[in-house]
Amino acid sequence: MPASGEFDIHVRGHRLHAERFGSRDAPLVLGLPGLSGNVKSFSYLGGRIGGDAVQVVAIDWRGRG
Repeated sequence: MPASGEFDIHVRGHRLHAERFGSRDAPLVLGLPGLSGNVKSFSYLGGRIGGDAVQVVAIDWRGRG
């Protein structure tokens, strides 16, 4: 069963919110939302293409998540 779920990434003292769709061992595709979007913008796409072959990690910009 593919792993998925929300988590935080710590970068230079800041916390970014992220969500993974698919297996941690699969090749990585980053999802970066547009100016007015957030990580939930990738719920549909990530749920469709994330799996054993590809993992999609969507990241919220600072202040969005």
